Amino acid sequence: MSRRALRRPRVPSALRCLAATVALAAALAAQGPTAARFRLRDLDGVAFEARVLGFADGVLSLAGRGAPERVALDDLSAIEPLAAPPAPGASGLPGAVWLRSGLELPLRFVAPIAGGLRADVGLADAVDLPLLRLRALRFDATDAAGAADPTGFVSALDAPARTEDLLFAHDRQRGRITRLPVRVLGFDGERLKVEFRGRENTLPIGNVQGVVFGLDHGIAPAPLARPYVEVRLADARTIAGRLLAFGAETVAVQTAEELTLEIPTDRIAAVAVRSAKVAWLSELEPTAVEHVPAFDHVRPWLRDATPAGPGLALGTERYDNGLCLVPRTRLTWTLEPGQFDVFDAILGIDARAGDHGNAVVRVLVDGNPALVVDPLLAGAAPLPIRVAIRDATSLSLEADFGPGYDLGDHCVFARARVLRQ
Repeated sequence: MSRRALRRPRVPSALRCLAATVALAAALAAQGPTAARFRLRDLDGVAFEARVLGFADGVLSLAGRGAPERVALDDLSAIEPLAAPPAPGASGLPGAVWLRSGLELPLRFVAPIAGGLRADVGLADAVDLPLLRLRALRFDATDAAGAADPTGFVSALDAPARTEDLLFAHDRQRGRITRLPVRVLGFDGERLKVEFRGRENTLPIGNVQGVVFGLDHGIAPAPLARPYVEVRLADARTIAGRLLAFGAETVAVQTAEELTLEIPTDRIAAVAVRSAKVAWLSELEPTAVEHVPAFDHVRPWLRDATPAGPGLALGTERYDNGLCLVPRTRLTWTLEPGQFDVFDAILGIDARAGDHGNAVVRVLVDGNPALVVDPLLAGAAPLPIRVAIRDATSLSLEADFGPGYDLGDHCVFARARVLRQ
C-alpha cells in the first residue's frame, strides 16, 4: 500500500466550517420559507413576484428577480401574499376597542398602565392603549349592538357627548345595564376609576360593559402622512398606518395614534400602499362642480360607478376606480404647482350604456383645453390619456353634449389620477 493511500483525509478548520454555516444560513434566509413571497404592484399596476426580506428607511429589500434589490415603498401600489391567509375565525376576545382614527379591534383587558390599559387586541403582542387615544371600549358585547340598541351604546358611539364620558355598567341586582355620565380617571388594578357627581369611585372591570369617551377627553390624531399602508386582514378588518417593519413572521404598523401594532404575516390578505406620488381623483373632493342638465334632468357625477351600477366598464375591461360624468358636467380640482407631473386615465363610454353615446370630452389645465376628444363614441376602443400638469394650479374634467344630448353619454375616466414621476 502506498504512502499516499495511508495519508489522512484533510479536515476543514473550525473557521471554515463556521464561514460555510453562516453563508448557508444567509442563503436560506434569502431564499427559503422564512422570507414570505408576495406579488407587488407598481404605480402603473404592473405586477412582479418577489420575497420580502425586510423594510427600513422607506425601502423594501427583495429577492426573487435575480440579484437582491431594493424598492421604495412610495413606488408601489400594493403588496399581495401569494399564499391565501387561513380562513378567519372568531378572535376569542370578548370585547372591542375603537381608536380615535376609527380603527376597531377586538379587546381583552390584560393589565393597567399609567393613563390607560395594556390589552390583547388579537394580534401578535399585547398593546398599550392610552385612554386619550380611545374613542370607546367595550369589555363584553352584552346588549351592545343590534337594531334595538337597548342600552344606547351604539347611539353613543355614533354621537358621543362632548364634555362627559358615558359609562355602561352591569347592574347585577336589577339584571340590566345602567348608563351613567362620568369622567374616567384610569385603572387601579382590576378596577376602573371614575369621577361621578363630584366624587371618585371605583368598580370592578367585570361590572363594566363599556365606555364611550367624550369628544373633549381625547386627542384626535393628525391624518397619516404618505406613504402609509392599509393592511387588510383575513377577517376583512383594515389597519392603516405607517409601515415600520416587514418581517417573516410579523409586519409592524404605527397607527395615526402612534400605536405600534404587530400583525402576523400569515393573517394578511393584502396591503394597499398609499403613495405620496399618486392621488386618485375619485378620492379627492373637487373644489368646483358645474352641471347643466339636459331637459332639466339632473344626472349627478359618480365615483367608482356609472348609472348602470358599481364599477366602470370599458370594452371588455372592468375597473373599480374612476369617475363617470354625464353631460354637461365639469369638475375642477385645485393643484399645488410641482406636486404632481401628469394626469392620466383611460377614457371611454361605459359599455353598459348602450350604442348611442356621442359626447365631447375636455381636459383643461388652468382653464385652458389641454386635450379634446370630439366625438367620444360608444363602442370605441378605450383611450389612454396623459396630460402634463407640473406647473398647473387647477385641473378640470368636462363632459359636454354631443348631437344626442345626454343619451347614453356615460363618460368614464377609469383609473383617473395625478402622478409624480
